[in-house]
Amino acid sequence: MPKVFTLFVELDGYKVDCEKMWHKGRIYGVRFTSAKEITKIRRKQVLEMYEEKNLITSAEEPLLQSGLRCGTRRISFGKLGT
Repeated sequence: MPKVFTLFVELDGYKVDCEKMWHKGRIYGVRFTSAKEITKIRRKQVLEMYEEKNLITSAEEPLLQSGLRCGTRRISFGKLGT
């Protein structure tokens, strides 16, 4: 991950400049270095039914027990990758 980057939030239609402050493995902390800027890049959110028990890996189980819930196999808040 680069030290500075632009984060595009397509669901909300904005971008914001960021700076990587720390990381531990694949978990990163960032600082927003600009105000939100509205963009034309926007996508519609699509929700689908799923079976939660089939999507959670044993590595993700402690996160769920701590109260973090997710609707996909990848828990993306604060993590990169799969």
